[in-house]
Amino acid sequence: RRGRHFPGRHRPFVVGADDAAQQRVAAQMRARAAVAAPDYVLNVGDNFYWGGVEKTCGTPMDEISFTAHHQFDQVFEKVYGGGGPAGGPPP
Repeated sequence: RRGRHFPGRHRPFVVGADDAAQQRVAAQMRARAAVAAPDYVLNVGDNFYWGGVEKTCGTPMDEISFTAHHQFDQVFEKVYGGGGPAGGPPP
């Protein structure tokens, strides 16, 4: 159940927004980068909507399981991938 800690902020699941949150954020990041040509991107948001990945935060990438690596690729890399800042290669 959502909104347990902040019941005044609870709202129902919104199809078209909540089920595509990462894709919508990624689209806005690409649109902004196209006009601003950033030198870097500081992303401090939660990128693993709804279920997260199977490992805890801070686990080194060379220590994660095949399942976690697959989750990271599907939930982060394929959503936010592309050219790096100012059109350069991604890090």
